[in-house]
Amino acid sequence: MPAGGKCVFNFDWLTNDCYKGWLESVKDDRHAAFCKLCSRKFSIASMGKSALKSHMDGSLHKKHSKTTSITVPIRTCISEMRQLVSSTNESSAATVSSSTTAATITRESIHASETVNETNMNSKTVDLHHLSSLAKKATDAEILWTLKSVYSHFSAHSNIGMNDLFQRMFTDSQIAQTYSLSESKFRYVTTFGLGPYLSKKLIYDVNKSPAHTVLFDEALNEQLQKKQFDVYVRYWSNESCQVKSAYLTSVFIGHGKTADLLNHYNEATKDLDPTKTWHIGMDGPNVNLAFERELRESREELDMPSLLSLGTCGLHIIHRAFQTGAKETNWNFDR
Repeated sequence: MPAGGKCVFNFDWLTNDCYKGWLESVKDDRHAAFCKLCSRKFSIASMGKSALKSHMDGSLHKKHSKTTSITVPIRTCISEMRQLVSSTNESSAATVSSSTTAATITRESIHASETVNETNMNSKTVDLHHLSSLAKKATDAEILWTLKSVYSHFSAHSNIGMNDLFQRMFTDSQIAQTYSLSESKFRYVTTFGLGPYLSKKLIYDVNKSPAHTVLFDEALNEQLQKKQFDVYVRYWSNESCQVKSAYLTSVFIGHGKTADLLNHYNEATKDLDPTKTWHIGMDGPNVNLAFERELRESREELDMPSLLSLGTCGLHIIHRAFQTGAKETNWNFDR
């Protein structure tokens, strides 16, 4: 470093194998250097030779170095062209024959190259289509097994080890080799995939029906020790052309007062068309009868059709009557 405190360009750097391929001096600035690959000037005033190394480590310089390494120098092409022209002038007849042969070979090579490229492209397309089709089939298999597990009340934990089991059972099946349904994936598919889809499908089918009945019951959830408000819907299904009863949803409730039941009912049936609700099915406690009265009043205020008055569920009454009769007659029934 000179007395002025700034580093200057050292022409010995141009003989260094690491720098001579890309480094140049700057004519009017001895405190800078120029990179031929990046076409940019950078300062060496404070770092000196270290600035060269820092520039070499830059991502832009490395990118240009790779491009240059695979590019044929233009002087090489010009030299080869001159040699070709020179040989052509020496023997025109031989050159014409050779050129004709070379042209034929070139055309055949190009055609063969195009054929190979087209074959490779078709092969890649087939491979991608095969992989896409295989992935879809594997996904379909996972969905079917998930539906089977839910229908048969299998736990999510029961899916542990099923991937290896299927692969051992069906060694010649690519679908089995691709199948991958873990315990966590099973939970995700049922909670965020199939569950919402089937729920939306049910709501769509119910709302297409001309009328429906909403049924509910409160029961204690023994596992959570909370009161559970279960809601079902009965309707005419245009899809299956029959009357269907389907589970709609459940809501956990604290108190079972009339106002609370009305709020939970509105929350559970928010996706149903209220104008098509013709009847409410429930058992007969006083709180439920009060809920029905308030629901009727709120519907009248909104000018909705009035509910059919068919009474409450008679199952409890019949069950208690049968139980009392069995005790009075001393009938012995196997429980």
